Formats: sequence, structure tokens, C-alpha cells
Amino acid sequence: MATAPLGLGPETPSLDQSPLDLQSQSLMRLSVRFDPYSPTAESDYEALKEELVKIDIISLLKAELTESRIHVSLSRKIVAAIRYIDEPQRSDAVLSLIENSELLYPIYANVLLVAKSLYADLREDVQIKIIDRVRNLIKKQSHVMQTELNLSYAVHLLACADGSENEEVFNKIYGGPKDSSLVRKDVILAMGKLRADYWLSGLKPNFRNLPPAERRAFLLASFTLADEGKHWRQHIRRQLSPFEKLVRDWAAERFQSSTWQIPL
Repeated sequence: MATAPLGLGPETPSLDQSPLDLQSQSLMRLSVRFDPYSPTAESDYEALKEELVKIDIISLLKAELTESRIHVSLSRKIVAAIRYIDEPQRSDAVLSLIENSELLYPIYANVLLVAKSLYADLREDVQIKIIDRVRNLIKKQSHVMQTELNLSYAVHLLACADGSENEEVFNKIYGGPKDSSLVRKDVILAMGKLRADYWLSGLKPNFRNLPPAERRAFLLASFTLADEGKHWRQHIRRQLSPFEKLVRDWAAERFQSSTWQIPL
């Protein structure tokens, strides 16, 4: 069982675990949901952080990673709470979560979601290790990546990092025997986000045969093909459903901004 170091120094041995048990109970009672669109978002965020400061999230995480089987509800709360702790502990904690894929398999989708949401703010060395670990899980066909949801969120995470290695993995996923329309749709968006023009150009002739979700994803991704994409959209305009035309027009408006990225 892998347990990546959290970089916090040695723990003080203790036979009395009741303080940690009390903290576990406190975390279980606390709602760690946060609505960034709430009118009181700023004050809500500060209030949540203030409550979480009272709980030693890192110690709770380290304790869970030493178990042979995790407490699913508690572990899910710990993963959610990691969003609100400060560096450098946050980067080390996310890396530990990613590297303990076997132990955390029951909640690995939550782990991937948190890693993706925090990716841009993690240390560069941690970013590299996270991407490498997730990519290898897919390459080795780990059972952790055999579930549709885990593989979908893994694609979302890998799309945060440029590089031909990620594009190779996406290509392998898209043509895999156990792929799903959900995952294939995500791969198309990821290839668009990474601006893999050669791959998108190769998929164009098959557009008519794609399932609806993949067609919509390809319409979004086609905007990265510049003039090639523009000519293609003009050519197939009569083949689009009313909803697909809405997707096309929505994407056209947003691609006017140089900072806008394909949502994934």
C-alpha cells in the first residue's frame, strides 16, 4: 500500500486516540459544501475555513491512509476539506490522495475531482507527479480506471497538462474496447483543449456517425481548428439539429475571447 509522505515531519506516538476520534466526529458533523455563487460567498468561505482550522485534517488523512479499509464517509469529508487547507500541506495531501489509489478506490472519483479543481494552485513538482501517476494508472489498465466515472474524471485531470504523452493516452482511450460515450465525449473536449488539431481533423469525416453528446463536443472542439473548422462548420450546417446550432453559436461567441477555454 502506497502512502506518500505529507512532508509534515514525524508524528508524536500516542496510545490515546480519543482526540482524533473527537475531531473525526466534528468533521462528520460539519458541512464542507460551499456555494461560490452565493451572495454571501466570501463570508461563507471564511466561516468554513475558520471551522476547519479547528480540525486537524492532515492528521485525520494520515490516520485513514494507515487503515486496511477506509471509512468511506469520513474519507470523503477529508477529501472535500483539503480544498480549504493552506500550502504546502495542501499539495502534499493531494499527492498522497492520488498515490493511494488502491486504498481510496471507493472514493477515487472524489479524489480526482479535488485534484482537478486544485491543480492550478498546486506546486509544480506535485502537478508533474499527479499527472504521471494518473496517466500510468490508465496505461496499465488499473482496475481503478475501469469504472466509467473514474476514467472520465481522469481525462478531466490530464487535460490540465499539455504534452504528447497525454494526447497518446487520450487516443488510446477513445479507441479502446471498453470506452463509453461519456468518456469519448470528454476525450474530444480534452483534445480540443490541448489543441490536438491533427487528431480532430482525423475525426471530422466521422462526425455524422457520432452519438449526440460526441457531436456536440466536436462542434466545440472544432473552433480550435481555425479556418479549417470554420469551413467545415459551414459545410455541415444543414446537418445540425436546432440544439447543435445553439451549441455552435454559443461556442462561436465565447471563442472571441482569447482567454476562454473549452469547458472540461
